[in-house]
Amino acid sequence: MTGRGIDCKHVRRVGWWLRGQWMQRVVVGWGGAGSALVLAALILVLTWLPATLQQQAALQRDVLASGQLWQLWSGQVVHWSALHAAADALGVAAAGWLAGALYGPARVARWLLAAAPLLSLGILACQPELASYRGASGLVVGLGSLAWVGLWRTATVRRRWLVLVALAFVFKLALAWHAVAMGLPVAGFGLPEGVSVAWSAHVLGALLGLAAGALRTAPDPRTPAPHR
Repeated sequence: MTGRGIDCKHVRRVGWWLRGQWMQRVVVGWGGAGSALVLAALILVLTWLPATLQQQAALQRDVLASGQLWQLWSGQVVHWSALHAAADALGVAAAGWLAGALYGPARVARWLLAAAPLLSLGILACQPELASYRGASGLVVGLGSLAWVGLWRTATVRRRWLVLVALAFVFKLALAWHAVAMGLPVAGFGLPEGVSVAWSAHVLGALLGLAAGALRTAPDPRTPAPHR
């Protein structure tokens, strides 16, 4: 393992997953997901909480100001509906699998713990009209962005595909931004009537993921990892 870079062992695992046998791909990939799988399971379990408890766990501007700082984390894992939770849980599991395979489960866990409160504070700062927030979409986008940087820097897949993914994401954000500027609600999958997508969660998640990935030096995946 390199000191601060992407783990060469995990990088080779990703390349092997893209080329090797499918059963081995799944076993190795999900083994690296670790904390992301735990988070995905937690998101689904929390949908069974009574509505009053889910409301208390949501990120609420007024309540947070009174000192209930735990909402900085809980607001990122409770959701508006079971469909909303299922979509985010699937995204966390998929993006977490790829990020975990590239960086290792420990680094992904540290990123999740640090990113959740930063996302919550950033969402409230960027959207002062927002009174309450629920959802893990910022974490999903962040994990995807973190993995995107790892794939780009290790050249595990062709970069033109990564460019297309980035352009599609930017186009989606541009549409959402235009709708917000026009005063139109931005509907989302599984969101009840009257609840719009928080564009700031996606933007901030992408920035946090890109920043975390950029702070690490990526070795050549063909270079054997040094023994420890």
